[in-house]
Amino acid sequence: MFLFFMFLVCIPISGKELGGFSLGWKAYINESDGTISRYEFLSENGWEVVPFREDSMSGLAWEGISLFPVPERDLMFMAEKDNIHYSISYLPEKDHLVAICSLTNKGYGDFEPKRARLIIGVDSEMKTYPQWDAKFFPTLIRCEKNFTWGYFMSPRQKILAFGSEEPVASYGMNYIYEGSLEWKWGHQIKTASLDLLHCLPLPERHPQNMNKLAPGESRVWRIHLGGVENLSDVKNKLSHWLNVPTIECDRYTVAKNDSVYVNIYNKDRDVVLHISGPSKERVLSYNVVSKSKKDIVCRAVFLPKEEGLYTIKAISGNGKTAEAKVYVRKPWSWYMRKAKDFVSKNPPLFSNACETFYGYYTAFLGAKYFPDNGESKILEERFNRTLPLIIDTVTWVPNLESLPHRIQNFSALMGMLVDLWETTGNSSYLEKASHIGDFLCSDKIQWQDGSYRSRGVHYTAVILYGKVNDGISYG
Repeated sequence: MFLFFMFLVCIPISGKELGGFSLGWKAYINESDGTISRYEFLSENGWEVVPFREDSMSGLAWEGISLFPVPERDLMFMAEKDNIHYSISYLPEKDHLVAICSLTNKGYGDFEPKRARLIIGVDSEMKTYPQWDAKFFPTLIRCEKNFTWGYFMSPRQKILAFGSEEPVASYGMNYIYEGSLEWKWGHQIKTASLDLLHCLPLPERHPQNMNKLAPGESRVWRIHLGGVENLSDVKNKLSHWLNVPTIECDRYTVAKNDSVYVNIYNKDRDVVLHISGPSKERVLSYNVVSKSKKDIVCRAVFLPKEEGLYTIKAISGNGKTAEAKVYVRKPWSWYMRKAKDFVSKNPPLFSNACETFYGYYTAFLGAKYFPDNGESKILEERFNRTLPLIIDTVTWVPNLESLPHRIQNFSALMGMLVDLWETTGNSSYLEKASHIGDFLCSDKIQWQDGSYRSRGVHYTAVILYGKVNDGISYG
């Protein structure tokens, strides 16, 4: 057993190593094309491995461009296509990796692509359990006016943060059937990309001048990547790496007159806070809280008096601007009444996909809190009349037409029946829900390890699953 372990740890990793044990991170760069083969960082549980793809979606890479190493320039890679010069080079920082990516227009006309995309290449494709626990999912990407930030996170809550010091036009998720003109089910994401240039129109919050390169013009983006131990540290860490402000609110949806606490992370104390609401704009005062010499936090609080959308802008001394939105909602009852009224006028339809009849949740919960003059009773009767189309109400076995392998259809039915019982007090609904629960907990559905399976497929997480015996994806 010991010899086998020694063999495993001695397997060489392809690529040139940057970083090192003493720095707490390591990156392996393929010397043939400049892509990253893997990234590692030291966490409280030892070295954490961030896998990178090794196919057409490997990265970092310019989409559709094959880079080649530059002679006598260590870890610099270049290519030229249609008079556009592409390059990527790497630099190690103290606690993370920096990639310098550039575009130069060597032609005589404007370069106005649909997009100039940089593929990040982190392997996010979750096909089989428990292997997907070690994959890193593109959890958040945000374009500010003059920088971009985001992070990948694994189900074990390990984090790879990234960001660009310079503005990025947009971003994209690379789904497994991206570009296919044939209809296929495909929820899985291979990786994520940054569209460093992108044609207009773009969302208002995105930079609006990142759509072309003039003749002779060059643009450079410094992309930072590194491990972060805790989710609460992501914004602070990126603020230091990128030299930008980042905003953290304790809540982003509140009721009128609720206090909103705001933290702004910045490398220095020179930051201005603007807040605009439904009727006015003002400068927001703050206090500086320093946890350490490296960790400066500006802390503010505001008390919204009006319903509507508020925008907080943090502008640092170097001109970098971060933005956050806080929405002051109406009372929860307003939303429930509106949703209930909508469902009453647009009744749900049973089908072999529970997404079509989710509206019954709203109808029955709404009737519990806001009794009406008969609309809910009509929906209840409609529900009872069509329930046998989904499941045999004698044997409590799903009808074949209702796609029994989609077990989420029946867990949804169970929840709706419980809501009906709470609304009407009729215990027969609770008994029906119990029958469906027995079906879902049967040996064919719930296995001894506690997971829910459909035709032998791990189905506990409906969107991310794979076949147990051979690893084939059905997602």
